[in-house]
Amino acid sequence: MDGDFVAAAAPVMSAIAGLKKPELHDVEGRRKFFSGMAPIEPTAKGVGVEKYTISASDGHQLLICHYKREDTMDQASPAPAIVHFHGGGLITSNAANSIPMIS
Repeated sequence: MDGDFVAAAAPVMSAIAGLKKPELHDVEGRRKFFSGMAPIEPTAKGVGVEKYTISASDGHQLLICHYKREDTMDQASPAPAIVHFHGGGLITSNAANSIPMIS
């Protein structure tokens, strides 16, 4: 396994090492399991996040997180982008919980 990956993943691996894996179809157990992971990694230095909500066709409000370098937060000019969609099985997490990991 890649040494850099092992070093970066060490805090997460040690945090979940003693946790019991949720049972199959245990939605609440999985949400609890994964919600504890987000605070392990701090938001990256120099990264700002602007949050927006949009309405889905059924009226559900979706959180959109726009990550930018802090020194470009006030700029309205177009910039390169990466679009990241992660459903988490569509049950285990949400965009707000992922901010530290994605930044």
